[in-house]
Amino acid sequence: MRDHWAWSCSHLLRCCTCAVTLLRAVPPGALYCSTLLRGHGLSGRAVFQAESKNVPLNQLTVEDLAAISPLFDGDVAAVWDYTSSVEQYSAPGGTARSSVTAQVQHLRRWLQ
Repeated sequence: MRDHWAWSCSHLLRCCTCAVTLLRAVPPGALYCSTLLRGHGLSGRAVFQAESKNVPLNQLTVEDLAAISPLFDGDVAAVWDYTSSVEQYSAPGGTARSSVTAQVQHLRRWLQ
C-alpha cells in the first residue's frame, strides 16, 4: 500500500510539473483566444440551427440554443435587446450613447 501511495504522489507531481510547463508555453492571449473561438463556434452552430429551421436567429428558443450548448441559458434572450447590447459598452471608445457623445465632443474640440 505504501509503495502505491509513493507511486501515486510521484505520478501526481510529474503530471503537475508537466501542466505547469505547458501553461508557461502558452502565450498570454491564447486562453482568451480559445474562449473566443469556442464562442464563435457556438454562434455558428446557432446560425446553422436558425437557417435549418428557416427562422431569424433571434427567434430560436432557449431550448433550441440549450440543445447547442448548456452555456446558453435563460438570459440569452437579453442578447436581442439591441439597446442594452449597445449601452453595455460605456468605456471610452465604447458604443454606449454617453461614450459616443464624449467621443464626438472630443473630436469637435480637436478640430477647433
